[in-house]
Amino acid sequence: MWIALVLLCLAPAFAYVDPGTTGLLSQMAYLIFYGILASFGLFFRPIKNAWNRIFKPRKRPDRGPAEPDTTPAG
Repeated sequence: MWIALVLLCLAPAFAYVDPGTTGLLSQMAYLIFYGILASFGLFFRPIKNAWNRIFKPRKRPDRGPAEPDTTPAG
């Protein structure tokens, strides 16, 4: 909705856009994008873990590593 409003109200600005300004805007866009991405990850992680606990087959318990031989050599 915000984008549609901005596109409908476009008018010539007759202004100079400094290259540093575009760098700042791109950094803000990156931060917003990765912030949203992290939020989705934090939101869906418990759901994914619950799904995996319910539907993944259980593995047999591992016997563990073999005990080392402690007899003296010779």
